[in-house]
Amino acid sequence: MSNRDEFRAAFKDAKWSFWKIAVWIFFVGIIFSVVGVLLLPCGAARGVLERTLDPDNIIHTYEWFFDVNAEYQATLARVETAAESVSDFREFNGDRVAWKRDQRAEHSRLSEVLRGLKNHRDSLIEKYNAGSAKANRAIFKDPRGILPERLQ
Repeated sequence: MSNRDEFRAAFKDAKWSFWKIAVWIFFVGIIFSVVGVLLLPCGAARGVLERTLDPDNIIHTYEWFFDVNAEYQATLARVETAAESVSDFREFNGDRVAWKRDQRAEHSRLSEVLRGLKNHRDSLIEKYNAGSAKANRAIFKDPRGILPERLQ
């Protein structure tokens, strides 16, 4: 057998081995892809869990509930003060039919302030209650039980 025949035989065997290896790599790649797709939800859940239990997120969420509750309490006091202002104005100025233009304008202004504060209060209630309803936020709300479960 000449060198040339030996080379051809070796090349033929090497060529066959290369294609065998390429096919195996292809099938292993497909298997890893399928396994990766099947395990994708587990990775996504782990990511959500890591973000939820991040120390910065825990502190931010804990403080958020206290901040919204404090703003709600302050808004309640403002609503009460504005309602008293409207009531005092009506009491002081008597019958509404006899009001002058500037008295009507002032009553309208006071009523708008009261309406705006009530709308803000309602917005805070919705925001707080929505945060309380979320499982990934409510767990950090208040371990000592100082804050209400829901605002009314």
